[in-house]
Amino acid sequence: MYTSFPIRAVLLSLTGALLGSTLWLLIALAADLERAIPALLVGVFAGAATRIEPWRGRATQLFSLAFTLVGLMIVQYFVLRHAVVTQLVDAGESSSIPMLLSPAATLSVTFGWLRIYPIDIVFWAVAAAAGYLLPAGSWDGLGVSDTFVERMDSAYHRESENTAP
Repeated sequence: MYTSFPIRAVLLSLTGALLGSTLWLLIALAADLERAIPALLVGVFAGAATRIEPWRGRATQLFSLAFTLVGLMIVQYFVLRHAVVTQLVDAGESSSIPMLLSPAATLSVTFGWLRIYPIDIVFWAVAAAAGYLLPAGSWDGLGVSDTFVERMDSAYHRESENTAP
């Protein structure tokens, strides 16, 4: 029985975004990596986790996109904070930067970084696209044409008929 709102799919997307964000943070800390290449994990995990749930739709896609973007902003902030603290400690300066800043300061730091390294916007865009497109309930949500899907289906059925015992 399905409810009118895909609660389970949204929770799966949130779990996927948290897992992808955690993996990105661990990779960044272990490799001392400031770039957003592992950011792709956030969108892929947030979108792919919803594929477990059979009932998906536009609401799930939007929630997955929102979780992806929030995860990207939060982890990017912590990665940058770690880099700044590491540089200050290496320079012999005080590293008394608070763990959490106000939301406005966090956004300022995050988007300031993206202005300095605009290539990271590409990784964010791919992660956001994955977070939005993977939960699509059908091929239509992925932008695949019907004729392509029909050709693939007919080729699969011809192949299965030829290999049937």
